Amino acid sequence: MKISRFSCLLLLLVLSSSPWSTLADNHQEFIQCLSHSNYTPSNSSFSSILQFSIQNLRFNTTETPKPLVIVTPVSESEVQQVILCAKKIGMHVRVRSAGHDYEGLSYVSEVPFVIVDLINLRTINVDVNDKSAWVEAGSTIGELYYRIAEKSKTLGFPAGVCPTVGVGGHFSGGGYGTMMRKYGLSADNIVDARLVDANGTILDRVSMGEDLFWAIRGGGGNSFGLVLAWKIKLLDVPEKVTVFTLDKTLEQNLTKLIHKWQNVAPRFHKDLFIRIIIRRVDSSDQGGNNKQTIVASFNSLFFGGIDRLLPIMQENFPELGLRREDCIEMSWIESIMYFAGFPIDGSFDVLLSRVQPTTRYFKAKSDYVYQPIPEGGLEGIWRFLFEDEAKSSYVILTPYGGRMDEILPSDIPFNTTETPKPLVIITPVSESEVQRVILCAKKTGMHVRVRGAGHDYEGLSYVSEVPFVIVDLINLRTINVDVNDKSAWVEAGSTIGELYYRIAEKSKTLGFPAGVCPTVGVGGHFSGGGYGVMLRKYGLAADNIVDARLIDANGRILDRASMGEDLFWAIRGGGGNSFGLVLAWKIKLVDVPEIVTVFRLDKTLEQNATKLVHRWQYVAPRFHKDLFIRIIIHRVDSSDQGGNNKQTIVPSFNSLFFGGIDRLLPIMQENFPELGLRREDCIEMSWIESIMYFAGFPIDGSFDVLLSRVQPTTRYFKAKSDYAYQPIPEGGLEGIWSFLFEDEAKSSYVILTPYGGRMDEISPSAIPFPHRAGNLYKIQHLVYWDKEGEEVAERHISWIRRLYSYMAPFVSKFPRAAYVNYRDLDIGMNNKKGHTSYVQAKVWASWSALADNHEEFIQCLSHSNQTSSNIYTPNNSSFPSILQFSIQNLRFNTTETPKPLVIVTPVSESEVQRVILCAKKTGMHVRVRGAGHDYEGLSYVSEVPFVIVDLINLRTINVDVNDKSAWVEAGSTIGELYYRIAEKSKTLGFPAGVCPTVGVGGHFSGGGYGVMLRKYGLAADNIVDARLIDANGRILDRASMGEDLFWAIRGGGASFNSIFLGGTDRLLPIMQENFPELGLRREDCIEMSWIESIMYFAGFPIDGPLDVLLSRVQLSTRYFKAKSDYVYQPIPEGGLEGIWRFFFEDEAQSSQVILSPYGGRMDEISASAIPFPHRAGNLYKIQHLVYWDEEGEEVAERHITGIVSPNERNIKISISPQETEQNGKTEYVSDTIASALEGTKHSVSEKMEEDAKGIFDKVAGKAHEASEKVKKCVGIIVDKVKGKAKDASDTTDTLKGDVEGNATEDVDLIANAVIEDAHRLKGEGKRGYQKIQRFFSHIKVLAKALPKQQFSVVQSKIYPVYFKTLSYGVATAFLGHYLSQSRPYYAMDAVRDLTGTKTGKTTSDEPLETQQELSEGAKRERPQVKILSQRLKKLNLMSSFLTVLTLIGLTSHLFHRSQLVHSSG
Repeated sequence: MKISRFSCLLLLLVLSSSPWSTLADNHQEFIQCLSHSNYTPSNSSFSSILQFSIQNLRFNTTETPKPLVIVTPVSESEVQQVILCAKKIGMHVRVRSAGHDYEGLSYVSEVPFVIVDLINLRTINVDVNDKSAWVEAGSTIGELYYRIAEKSKTLGFPAGVCPTVGVGGHFSGGGYGTMMRKYGLSADNIVDARLVDANGTILDRVSMGEDLFWAIRGGGGNSFGLVLAWKIKLLDVPEKVTVFTLDKTLEQNLTKLIHKWQNVAPRFHKDLFIRIIIRRVDSSDQGGNNKQTIVASFNSLFFGGIDRLLPIMQENFPELGLRREDCIEMSWIESIMYFAGFPIDGSFDVLLSRVQPTTRYFKAKSDYVYQPIPEGGLEGIWRFLFEDEAKSSYVILTPYGGRMDEILPSDIPFNTTETPKPLVIITPVSESEVQRVILCAKKTGMHVRVRGAGHDYEGLSYVSEVPFVIVDLINLRTINVDVNDKSAWVEAGSTIGELYYRIAEKSKTLGFPAGVCPTVGVGGHFSGGGYGVMLRKYGLAADNIVDARLIDANGRILDRASMGEDLFWAIRGGGGNSFGLVLAWKIKLVDVPEIVTVFRLDKTLEQNATKLVHRWQYVAPRFHKDLFIRIIIHRVDSSDQGGNNKQTIVPSFNSLFFGGIDRLLPIMQENFPELGLRREDCIEMSWIESIMYFAGFPIDGSFDVLLSRVQPTTRYFKAKSDYAYQPIPEGGLEGIWSFLFEDEAKSSYVILTPYGGRMDEISPSAIPFPHRAGNLYKIQHLVYWDKEGEEVAERHISWIRRLYSYMAPFVSKFPRAAYVNYRDLDIGMNNKKGHTSYVQAKVWASWSALADNHEEFIQCLSHSNQTSSNIYTPNNSSFPSILQFSIQNLRFNTTETPKPLVIVTPVSESEVQRVILCAKKTGMHVRVRGAGHDYEGLSYVSEVPFVIVDLINLRTINVDVNDKSAWVEAGSTIGELYYRIAEKSKTLGFPAGVCPTVGVGGHFSGGGYGVMLRKYGLAADNIVDARLIDANGRILDRASMGEDLFWAIRGGGASFNSIFLGGTDRLLPIMQENFPELGLRREDCIEMSWIESIMYFAGFPIDGPLDVLLSRVQLSTRYFKAKSDYVYQPIPEGGLEGIWRFFFEDEAQSSQVILSPYGGRMDEISASAIPFPHRAGNLYKIQHLVYWDEEGEEVAERHITGIVSPNERNIKISISPQETEQNGKTEYVSDTIASALEGTKHSVSEKMEEDAKGIFDKVAGKAHEASEKVKKCVGIIVDKVKGKAKDASDTTDTLKGDVEGNATEDVDLIANAVIEDAHRLKGEGKRGYQKIQRFFSHIKVLAKALPKQQFSVVQSKIYPVYFKTLSYGVATAFLGHYLSQSRPYYAMDAVRDLTGTKTGKTTSDEPLETQQELSEGAKRERPQVKILSQRLKKLNLMSSFLTVLTLIGLTSHLFHRSQLVHSSG
């Protein structure tokens, strides 16, 4: 950059680093150094000289710092002396020309300083012949204008309108005025200068050099030296110019006029300059009331006469209403008087005055506008002008364009943009020049950006974090249309609008399917695919490209033939700047009818907008391909009749139809009557007029507007995109509306573009644009804002990121798709600095290098081509959305929740096999997820490193109506199953759950109940075959897996709401006979089909489309905790009232208790038919649920504690341990142990040996039987203890208490394995050692079968119980030995009574029936005693029984030994 070449020059503003106090003390030395006149505060003229050139009263107060000395040199040599003395003394210097600096910097400083006032250096020498002038820096603009006018009527100079401004500061900062659009700035017309540098040397252009000469023309006054004089180039002006001033008020449509001015003023002919001065006007109406309005003065200079001006205004800005009588013709110097506010027929001598007519306090700021301010933004400005402080305020708008656009920003250092700049911008005019750029960039290693029209959403075509150059293709925009061949060659610098214009020039029946924004460049648009309103008819722009010319990295120009089909394939959708620089495209033009029809219908929320948008999702992708209807959704703020602010959401249904109205209306009536389209809503027009319509231009306006490359409005914005595979439910849409009501969404849009039609017909691999069949529509999320600043930007970007996150469940996934042309760097990017290697990119796109066996697992999977695209790691941008999509409980969607190392989404059984085999090979822990409804998140959470196998892609359902059967893949949801059944039959159904988003895999594995369970049992009761992958990767069906395993996999895992399989007439008598208290009436009942009942129980409108059952999106996901119970006998009213009390607690605000009745078919099926034991004897099942919305451990703990309490205190439920349905398992059951028991189902553990497999199959098969027998045995023991307690000694009582109280609740499902074999040994005390041996043999098998972590859990639960029982047994033996010395038989009777065993010749004389009678008698005698105490409820039955069994063996043996000892003694 130029500035770097002279950055070493001393700045006059900082001549010394001496302390301030030293500077103040040295001013006398400075005065003595000077040999000419100066003024100090002691001089009587000091104040008048200081104040003469102070134009801002803010800096003329008693508090304003004053100079120590004022020097007014009269020659260049005196200026030299001042600079040298200041350098010698170290004095700070301010240089003043005429004192117009807005912040007083030419005469104020915070440190001791002197002023060099150039008021005496104002000689101006005009050379008419040379058309130049030397102007000393102390001159004013007015003096310069006067001296020019003295010599010539046809020469002028483009400087400012205020005649008292000094040229020194004005020229140094650029200097603009009313001639800037014709001739540029003052600084653009300076040809030489004389300057004093920090060494006191006087330099001209030659001696100072071009770098310093460049810097002083726009780089700011006093920055690079003290300019003594400027040589300027005078410019031609006509003898007559025209001026006008038109005032317009708000009542005269001022806002719209200014909005229009923004679009036309910069594009006027350069002879025309119209600025606007905006101010507030206070006046009184006829009634004497104060009236305020905004007035804009349109103030103009035109280089020509009125006759030439009026047609230009009529063509470009007719809205202003300029009339001949508004205009005044005059000379150029008179126009100077006019703009300065002097009478044009007055004396020009007024221009020589250096006195400002008025000096006031003021503050000023400036801005540059790159895009028109919207009308709403202008109205916001007006509100500021109506504030009290704005009584004397002005907003002045000065148009650019013309000559200002022609001068490069680097010609002088006048550049206001803050955007990082390229080192070089090249605008090649030929292909050979582009070649040269590429070759030079390659040679020098220069980073290149290629810009077509600059519409990249992240600015990647003109911004880079590393030094770069821009190749701007603006000069390469030739378009050759061949009507006969129906094709066109389009250079890459062309815009879409230019393409449309050139096509329309040649034909009314040819078109091209590109975008709706005419200023978008074809280069980037085509490279990313390029879609528009014709995509459903003809596909994308890239689908219709037949050839291209491209420059590769070696500078070679290639066409389709020479580049090859692979590269030609890649450039059509693979993204701009990815594979080379495309010079031109050959496109295939498409046929369009002479008449097309468009319409736009706006609907509000009050007009049923939500249901319309919901319905649109189902019909828009299936319309005839001639019909395209997109939706633009935005918020509208308005006021009601009472003046209250009113907000609503407005979807605009925006359509193009290839045909006339008469053909369109029947199609709409048949497919989308809900929209209510009428003939008067439709407009017939030509195709090119439809282009104007969608671009927002008047359809009867000139098509020339399509040639403009100027975007009507440019604003700050952020955009994102999505693709929808399935309709978003109404609840999901309402969630979007809630985002649009937020403050940051004031200027936001959600645009839905339908797919289908031709887009479904083209293969996803035809070009690198994969979004084809299966996509319902594309979503564009947009948010705009107008204020500058990081904080404002961050708020709006954060808003759209939150919206994007909210959309995750409703849009594409595996991976989450995006449109490449809607660039979004949030998704990911290459290295900001330096090169990104292929290896790095590959890692980012697929998986990162994982440690140890994780890496090995992924490498194992990568050997299969089938799974490579379905593997996601945390480094993949789609990973969060895939993980979160099926998380239904927010408790397990926090930052603290363990995340998987890998997610695999297999698409075939062979891919699942591969995952299982790789997991076995590498020892990887696997979770299997169907739809993520596991109450404790066990399908997607683990405490050990793990991977998820997500079955979402395995959801094929084949229904065979004749066989009355269906094969259902495990990744399907219940809703999808119901939908497919209903597609084939109205009289077939299936007894599964009511929640349609639940996955069948987990649902069926755990039993699966629903509203038909009393008629047909569980889902698992109706499974007749299955396909399963075991731990060895074998695919097994029912025959090959065997009946034991097939048995195991089927179930091993307050409002009154009713379904009746029959009509109302049959139902009412049944209800009247059995449950008249409910008061059921005919009007309470609704008759419907079975599939409608599915909709009813799922909470969907029964008359709505059944497609909603196909959605896998849960309408709401919240934090929740659930528990379940089974009830064997009715809960008394008092118990129910106790439950009600829990509902009144704070934590129960969103809680439910759901009672599901059993009986019917559930009683008829054996408890051992499948591993679902809850059959006959169960009255109903209870589900306890509590939800909450706030995040945080404390909130969760409160709610979880709340649900634990009522669950433990229910009075009449199943005896301890409480029975829970496998699908409702809680944290109480160790997830690692549960996972081990379900090993045959999930086929994860490769370490399972054959003996362990046998035990586990047996456990799974006989769990219920063991449980029932255990209950009976414990009942005997407890009753015996109660019945014989009075006959036992105090020691025996203590022992009895220990037996009852010390059984642990910590031995869970694994303990059943011990019980299964051990309970058969009941009563056989002599075989105690054999029983203990079996106990340890089971432990050994478990140690082999389970991973170390899981086995350690088992050890921690079982061993404490064993050692406790061992100690009890030893203590009892010694007690028996002691007692037997005196009363041996009585002691053994006591022990026998306690244990219920047979030892030696002794027996227990009381049969089981007698014990039950005793128990019933006890209940009748003491009804006030609760059946089970709080402590007994917590006992783990299996642990208690294990304790008793161990005691049997130990005590029997030890008593026998004591008898022998006693006898021998």
